[in-house]
Amino acid sequence: MKSLSDAMKLRNQLIAVLEEADAERSAQTRRQLLSVAVAGAGFAGVETLASINDFLRVSIPFYRNLVDDDLTLTLAHPGEVILPELSTSKLCPKTAQHGLRQGKVAAQNIAAWYRGGAFVPFYFKTIG
Repeated sequence: MKSLSDAMKLRNQLIAVLEEADAERSAQTRRQLLSVAVAGAGFAGVETLASINDFLRVSIPFYRNLVDDDLTLTLAHPGEVILPELSTSKLCPKTAQHGLRQGKVAAQNIAAWYRGGAFVPFYFKTIG
């Protein structure tokens, strides 16, 4: 998004989709309406999808016929890693060490959720 106007358009579209999904009787159609994909796993794509996730999950309780399980959020990226700007091959300040490791655990937990696997808790210890 390049402007506040873009963000407002997205918010209005999300509200319209929530209202349409709430009125929909077919569970399959509801899930299709509540499927969101963001292309690009750089800072902008990850932040956009996280904001959409937060907005939808906070909004769903206000819609009688919707539940969190109706949502499908997808981050599409052709690269090998998300947030390639934080590649471990670059020097990072110590505060970024925790963020890098937490990001990896978050990605593993997201994958585990989709596969029905177990989550891994995040622990940190300063390295050097």
